[in-house]
Amino acid sequence: MKKVSIASVLLILCSTSLWAQLARIKDKDGYVNVRSKPDASSSILEKALESDVFYCHDRKGDWYPVNMERKEKRITGYIHASRVTFIETLDPLPVKEEKTNTIVLQKDSIRVELSTKPFVKSAHTIQYHPTYKESVISIDHKPVWGEDGDLPTVAYRQIQIRMGTKQIELPDKALANLFEPTLFNTKVNYDKQLDQLYISSFNSDGAGGYTVVWIIKEGKYSHRTILTID
Repeated sequence: MKKVSIASVLLILCSTSLWAQLARIKDKDGYVNVRSKPDASSSILEKALESDVFYCHDRKGDWYPVNMERKEKRITGYIHASRVTFIETLDPLPVKEEKTNTIVLQKDSIRVELSTKPFVKSAHTIQYHPTYKESVISIDHKPVWGEDGDLPTVAYRQIQIRMGTKQIELPDKALANLFEPTLFNTKVNYDKQLDQLYISSFNSDGAGGYTVVWIIKEGKYSHRTILTID
């Protein structure tokens, strides 16, 4: 598949930010009902938890259409606007340093460094489509994020975090099967009240776009969420 230009990737990124925003819930009970329609009497599809990050789309009255992932299952529904907090409204860490393969974001005693590396085919198990022989369907027996049938060219090398005197490095499983990272689009937001750090990036080679969000809770890696817009 032919690669697209950086300009095309930027256009995709701009379009994404216009139509959807990353969010989490805010509720004293620790969960919010995701409903089938923008109506409090409609059926409940799922419960969004404090640990969930999801996409909110254009508001419809007092409700936000959302899409979230739960156990590799995509859920689309509605959450009341009063129960939504946008990740971007949390305290942001500005970019301190940016190079081709590294980006550092820092504010006060919190520092986040992400780096990338070339994808080395020989270091992985590649599975191809049985009919379309050049189309990649999995790498290391996992879905391929960031590509649409092609072999990746870039992968994450590591993510290192410093919070005060505490050093945190994300485990290999947090970076596995995430390809074509766009470091310039990395954002980090911190919720001091919950002591929760959100590291997010929309990644793409122009096709196969996805958003990854890593959550660091109380100084420990919690989990990651992978979302798509459409």
